[in-house]
Order: sequence, then C-alpha cells, then structure tokens
Amino acid sequence: MSLKIKSVNHLVDLVRNEKVNFIKIPQIKGVDIETKIVERKELDTTPDPVALYNFNGNLDDSSDTGADLTINGGGNNLFYPNFLLSGSQSAYFDGSTCYFAPEDDALEITGDLTLLVITNVSANPSDYVSLVTHGGVNDAEAENHLYGLYLNSNEELYWFQEKDAGTNLDYTLTGYPIPLDQWVMIGATRTSNVIQFWLNGAKLGSSTSLSAPTGGGDGQLFIGSENPGTQYRYTGHIKSVKIIASALTEAQMMEEFEQITGDLKFI
Repeated sequence: MSLKIKSVNHLVDLVRNEKVNFIKIPQIKGVDIETKIVERKELDTTPDPVALYNFNGNLDDSSDTGADLTINGGGNNLFYPNFLLSGSQSAYFDGSTCYFAPEDDALEITGDLTLLVITNVSANPSDYVSLVTHGGVNDAEAENHLYGLYLNSNEELYWFQEKDAGTNLDYTLTGYPIPLDQWVMIGATRTSNVIQFWLNGAKLGSSTSLSAPTGGGDGQLFIGSENPGTQYRYTGHIKSVKIIASALTEAQMMEEFEQITGDLKFI
C-alpha cells in the first residue's frame, strides 16, 4: 500500500502512529526526523484552555470553566457572518460602547499563562486599546490587573500587569506593528514573568523578567475594554479568545496557528 505524504509533519505523525516504518523512510534534506518526532510529541500534551470564546453567534465559554460572557453596550448587529469560515461569525467591537465580561470573578491567573486572540484591527488606535485584560478600576491591590494584552497608538503589542497598590509592570514590543484590516492570530505567553509575544504562530520579542502580579481578587475578565469605563476600548473584529493557564511552547504555538490556517483565509 502506498501513502501520499502531504508534509514533513504528516510523515512524522505517520511514524508516531506506526503507519510507516521509521527505518525505511527516506532521509529528507535539511530535516531531522527524530527531532521532529520529539517536537510533535509535545503537542500531545498541549493543555486544555481555562477559557475559550469562539464568538459564533454567542458568548459561551467552551472550556470546562464555564465563564460565559455578557454583552455590555453594543447593538443589534454584534455578530457578523462569513468573515472567516462559511457559517462562522465574529464579534465586532465599536471602540466606544461595546465590551464583554463574565458574570463572576473567574480566571484569576497570577502564574504562567497563554493568551491567544484571532482578530482583525479595524482602526488605528489613538491611545492604548485593550484586547483581553483581567483587573478592576481602582488602584487597590484587590483590583490589580493580573494580565492584559493591548495595542498602543502605533499598533504595537503592549503587556500590562500590576503589583502592590497598583504599581505598573509593563512591556512594549516596538517595531512590530499589527497590520490593519487583516486577520491575525496574536499570542502572548508569560513564563516566570517573562512576557513573550507571538504573531501567526511565530515568536517575536520578549521582555526581561517582570515582578509577579499580586492581588486582583476583586477584578474580572474584560474583552474589548480595560474595565467598565470608556477608556482603552477596542475597534475591530474578534473571532476567538483562548486563555490557557500555562505557557505554550514554540511547537505548540505553531500548531495552534496551523489548526486555523487550514480553514481560515489570512490575507
């Protein structure tokens, strides 16, 4: 029986699943098959998300946490069809009235984590705009921001967290503006308080080690806004938000991107 090999990763998966004999497969120029097998093995241990919002006509959390969102502001045409997949939808944020938040104070994460956002930025921000953040309004430790993924006015990625009574801990990745009117997968990982940014599965820059966030017990998750106030509101479409309570590896991050590029048109 002959098998059609679609890619190196396809070949590696066949070897791992014992569909082909490793001894008999030909060497591929520039590819270490054994290393690839180890890399692909990592993907089997990719942790489940603690929150997953696909915005396919609803605000349900598809993870086991069950932190469903509610609409704050917005209007009738909140969900738009056919931006990515046939029969799929994305949520639109108008930059002034609309943001999402769960009904309870879920998703308090102070340790390692991963944020993944599939989005299309519709307007050049005049200030910082928040994609995903967890915090409150006041400079009190109980309302500290435990994590926050933003864009600044240059469309550059910005991370924000706080300790003590609202002491700012932040990181800006300069020189990598996110393009307007283009679907992208933005990623941020925190490992031992080092922030690493990602774009479409590829590693960008990283921070030095920040101090750990503290408090935050009275904060909550916000998508499209920093808090219930009007500042830092996001303008654009978001297809999905995924939150994982650990930092994905480089192989796992690329796998996340490969899972969507087979179906989504990134232009």
